[in-house]
Amino acid sequence: WRKFTNEAGQFRVAMPSQPARYSLGSAAGIDDSQMYMQLQLVDGAYLEIYAAAFVESASFARSQANPESALLECVAGLGDLPERSEPNYLASRRERGVEMTFRGDDGAFQVSRCYLVGDRAYMLTVSRESFDAGAGLIPLNEVAPQTMPVRSAGMDVFFDSFEVLD
Repeated sequence: WRKFTNEAGQFRVAMPSQPARYSLGSAAGIDDSQMYMQLQLVDGAYLEIYAAAFVESASFARSQANPESALLECVAGLGDLPERSEPNYLASRRERGVEMTFRGDDGAFQVSRCYLVGDRAYMLTVSRESFDAGAGLIPLNEVAPQTMPVRSAGMDVFFDSFEVLD
């Protein structure tokens, strides 16, 4: 894992390797902001996709009076799977955050977090989904069948490493 630092967004997070950069652009209804993504083959049957982004908006600073509502809206917007957990609110000395898990009928699993700091929202998400290497390729390492996707050690490394820089 490598520490990735984004000076413009003033954050740092560990990722499996150097992330690819994507523009959130005006399609998301915001000024050009960027998302950083990387993926990792967890074992022969599962792939995890890690993503970190930030968005600046004066509305985030105004939402400090009712941060739970703004955080819930942020994290719910990251999940596109039908089953959602109850929100788990997080707090540290500087950041207010929320985490939710999402599950799909096909075994897909996602954990997402949003943090609000001043006029910024930080969005972190990891998706775990089935991976098929292709016809004729059979994983040789033991892959335990999963009926209920679980949070992986890599997800914990990713979320635990996140920090807002001064």
